[in-house]
Amino acid sequence: THLPAPSAVSAGYGAVAPAPTAAAAASSKWQLEFASNPEDHGNAGISSLAYAQALPGLPGGDGHSGWLVAASKGMLNLWETSRAASGDEMALLCMHSQAVDLLVSKLVLEPNTRLMFGASMSSKDASESISVHSLDPEVGLLAYRYKFAPPPGRPRPAQRLMQQVISLHGMNPSMSNNIIASYGERLLVFDAKPGVRANSVLHDAKHHFIAHANSNVTTLHRSSIEGSCIVVSGAQDGKVHMWDLRTKPQAGSPAARMVKHSGGVSGLALVSNDRLVSGSLDGTVLLWDLRSPLSPLYTAGTPGKAGVLRMAPGPWGDVLAVATAKGLHCIELFEFGAPMSNIAGYPLWRPFSDIVFNAVTHDLYAGSGNGSVVVFSRRS
Repeated sequence: THLPAPSAVSAGYGAVAPAPTAAAAASSKWQLEFASNPEDHGNAGISSLAYAQALPGLPGGDGHSGWLVAASKGMLNLWETSRAASGDEMALLCMHSQAVDLLVSKLVLEPNTRLMFGASMSSKDASESISVHSLDPEVGLLAYRYKFAPPPGRPRPAQRLMQQVISLHGMNPSMSNNIIASYGERLLVFDAKPGVRANSVLHDAKHHFIAHANSNVTTLHRSSIEGSCIVVSGAQDGKVHMWDLRTKPQAGSPAARMVKHSGGVSGLALVSNDRLVSGSLDGTVLLWDLRSPLSPLYTAGTPGKAGVLRMAPGPWGDVLAVATAKGLHCIELFEFGAPMSNIAGYPLWRPFSDIVFNAVTHDLYAGSGNGSVVVFSRRS
């Protein structure tokens, strides 16, 4: 079930505010194409999105453009994606739903190992973990398998500490089963090896180190460039650290430090071998040259100085989508410093919770607060 694009705005699906003026609409390069029915997620807000071009054991076919997993409270949905087009064509088709006793705030798909990882909180006792789920149709798509949990015996923290997770698969053969999770000021390296008994709770990290002394890690990003072993972390105090995993990381010894943001770092994206973009709750997006990281190359301010919540780089590295507390915007990375353009009507009634691009169609998916996944396409 779905809401076609024209009625999605008028129905007020929980994300887009009144439509922009005619002049603004005419100049916009983006168009709202499709919005899924909020009932597919039980009208519960989307907490995380993750995209994969292919999943093992699942067919493709004409018009197929990959798979999207969307999380909401107590539910994981698998969507088949196709190219968005104006009218009643369905850009998303819900193929499978999996009930879980979790709220997953960060999803990572790793098709090569047939696993999915989530920074999760139990709906039963609010305990934190990195939950591990199956991407194998024979085992059960999205089914919960086991979890990595913080060291036992520690008092329950006042705020979430296990907020982020990334997979290191493809970086180095020795890291093929490794993941990195944040835990307060630390980063924990876990070995997500195959054959773990179902429902196991694993506490032992392969390696751990203080990444940001006295400040919680709020975002993690890994390079997708072949042969690179770069991981970047951002923290609540506004600092960004880069780690080269060709050597074992040690506390206080990042490969580079970037200090400029006055608010917590909420998004990171490596857009080339030596260019990093960072976004912050202070309402700025910074472009850094990693060869000379003492100060940013450019600074872009968000409309209304709204805090950055999520960022998503385009598949070709030419654009950056930025979700803020007030809007959804686009930065042209080859024209950094120019004003951000609006992807959705501005201001929003409530912000999008997560955004991710389709690598095939270049459509942008945005998770809304009422359970709808909204699809935007960029006009040629």
